[in-house]
Amino acid sequence: FLGDAHEDIIYERLSDLKIKGYDLKFDLIKVSHHGSNKNISNRLLQIIECEKFLILTDGSHHKHPDLSTVAKIAYNFKYPHIITNYVHPKIEEFKKVAKNNGHDFNLETLNEIVFE
Repeated sequence: FLGDAHEDIIYERLSDLKIKGYDLKFDLIKVSHHGSNKNISNRLLQIIECEKFLILTDGSHHKHPDLSTVAKIAYNFKYPHIITNYVHPKIEEFKKVAKNNGHDFNLETLNEIVFE
């Protein structure tokens, strides 16, 4: 759960762990700052392994999540599972474009999170 952590801090800490031999495989990552583009990067996504990404926002906070955040996730992982807590029509539209360009992802909206 990345809270509102800045990308450079997350990247530096995870890079340090990777250098020390830690496996950076996660079951789920709660994307930082409501899916803000400023808080995620390709370099960060390229040093981790994850299939599920949680973006929590109602879309009213600075219009998050940013589509560029969703694009980075879709580009860096093969068919990732993106979970939101509200319906975001712009993400649903973007999913069609991404799929047509070979970067499909699963999009799920839940008002409660259940782990199995």
